[in-house]
Amino acid sequence: MRAFGRHYDTADGSIERLRTRNTSAIRKMVKEFDKGKNCKLIVEYLANVAHLWCVMMDGCTHKDEYLEAPTCDANNADILIDSYVTGVKSVLEDSHLCLQAGRYHKDDAGDEYGYRWMIAYQDYTTKFILAAGNERTLRVASDEAFDELIGCREFNEDSCVWANEEVFLRVCDKCYGEPHPDYTSATYGYPVYCEACAHDKSVARCELCGNVHHPGDLRELKVTMPDGQRKTVKVCDECRYGERYFKIDGVNMTCRFCAHHQIYEIVGLASEWQNVTDLGWVCPDGIRELVENGGHIRETEVR
Repeated sequence: MRAFGRHYDTADGSIERLRTRNTSAIRKMVKEFDKGKNCKLIVEYLANVAHLWCVMMDGCTHKDEYLEAPTCDANNADILIDSYVTGVKSVLEDSHLCLQAGRYHKDDAGDEYGYRWMIAYQDYTTKFILAAGNERTLRVASDEAFDELIGCREFNEDSCVWANEEVFLRVCDKCYGEPHPDYTSATYGYPVYCEACAHDKSVARCELCGNVHHPGDLRELKVTMPDGQRKTVKVCDECRYGERYFKIDGVNMTCRFCAHHQIYEIVGLASEWQNVTDLGWVCPDGIRELVENGGHIRETEVR
């Protein structure tokens, strides 16, 4: 395929050719997208444009390193694609579609960098990634994700908070590439890395919630598991202080410290703990033991 004066191969065959279009065509696409029409085809087109921009910027020999844009000495194709992507970004600012394309540092020292891009649906409360990649990769969300997006209540007029997040793309926090399972947090909003970006990083996973953290952020904790077994696990502070829920065998669980047993316990959310005066929060088994031992329970709060 030839585009912007160069031959270019798309990642899939859904779009036969990538043609130069002015921004008025993008405005028409936005209107169609807002009506829930041809959503995936529109995103695929924008994804190919963004990916092409990354490829050409990565190979451009004449560009302003500070502005991340081709200089007047660059060839016409590089200047054209950069101007076109800038125009597309401007048009999408007033829509639910968002195109991000820019440079990122491949190493912590900042000596080597690449180019990444992302296309997402977003409003004030929600952001769903529909396509993403860098100069090496291009990924578009599945048909299921677009069906979920279109099926949101009052599409494009209200938030898509009811959509199933799991069907949309997750991307490496650094390069927007495909995450590696060993470096992917179980919970949305936590660190995610691809294998290439994580190979020189020291990362560890909380044994309760499964989120990826820096090893120094985890603490060894003695806990009582739901089956009564006591073990030592490495956990993050949010799990340690009961601020995060996680699943064990499909059941929502949390971590709480029992003031009677003097140990952290992994319990279901439906478990009724009592805040005992002059003692603290006590698990149901602890309450029963206190009563059996003749203790006087002055219950102040139940959770």
